[in-house]
Amino acid sequence: MEGGKLSGHAISDLGRNARAVFLNNPGRHPLDSGGGSVAGRHRRYGEEETEAVLRDLQLVWISHIHADHHAGLPSVLVARRKALQAAGNPSPPPLLVIGPWPLHGYLKAWNEIEDLCFMFADCRESAVGGMEARAGRFAGNAVHGSGAVAMALSSMQGGDPQAKVALEQAQQALGLTRLTSVDVIHCAQSFALVLEHETGWKIVYSGDTRPCPKLAKAAKGATVLVHEATFDDDMLEEAEAKKHSMTREAIEIGVEADVFRTILTHFSQRYPKIPVFNESYTDRTCIAFDLMTVNLADLEMLPSLLPAMKLLFKEENKEEKGVFEEEAEEN
Repeated sequence: MEGGKLSGHAISDLGRNARAVFLNNPGRHPLDSGGGSVAGRHRRYGEEETEAVLRDLQLVWISHIHADHHAGLPSVLVARRKALQAAGNPSPPPLLVIGPWPLHGYLKAWNEIEDLCFMFADCRESAVGGMEARAGRFAGNAVHGSGAVAMALSSMQGGDPQAKVALEQAQQALGLTRLTSVDVIHCAQSFALVLEHETGWKIVYSGDTRPCPKLAKAAKGATVLVHEATFDDDMLEEAEAKKHSMTREAIEIGVEADVFRTILTHFSQRYPKIPVFNESYTDRTCIAFDLMTVNLADLEMLPSLLPAMKLLFKEENKEEKGVFEEEAEEN
């Protein structure tokens, strides 16, 4: 199993794209899909392999409705449909999208313009007990009214809802024994994700959040925790106001949960390449960068790469920091 990670800005810049985490299992499943997700795959895999990746997508999971986490999703869905059609499948099956309820309205509106070929399930239906325990209960319960089930799970092609079947097939293809969304502290309907695999690994993705006790509990003993680290350690007031985590806080969640490796992501544009943090507590920690690929077999060595990465990007950081400061003054 390997994961490709984009380190993530709210707005793309020269050094970093918007957020996307891509798990290659085998069977592919993106976690969040910021703008430029398809282009990032082309840069990482090349055109031919990207087409194969798109055809092999099993599901997409979206953490919350902020644009830097989902703006690239329509492009991914369209590219997948076209890749399958080009491979001789004129009527591809819809791809399961699991996300916060407001995302469904966004995708439904987009689908009026372009066929996205998807079906939708609400993250809240996997928030307690995991999808395996509640596979038959998707978006459309009493909160949304009796007619909402068909609307929420429709493939947008007029077919019968098949989300339960799609989920079972995706879990089987991915070898997952658990897929659980955990509500976290950010905007309304924000979630983290816990994945457990039949081979024993456990991966937890924080989405965007303040330090969250529920997340720490859910991440207990994880193989990998991918956690946002938007602000450095002297920006508590801003982190609290914007409901993001400081670097130290993200690392402490990993320590509290006793995870094997914590990978930090979603850095502020203040840090074009490498975020600022105290190296005294990084023995289990690494940082993500665009197009980074991590194999589970390489997790042991990840923290040892940090000094080399800081040295590698040192001059670029100085140059780009100057550019960023000049642009800020102009604005």
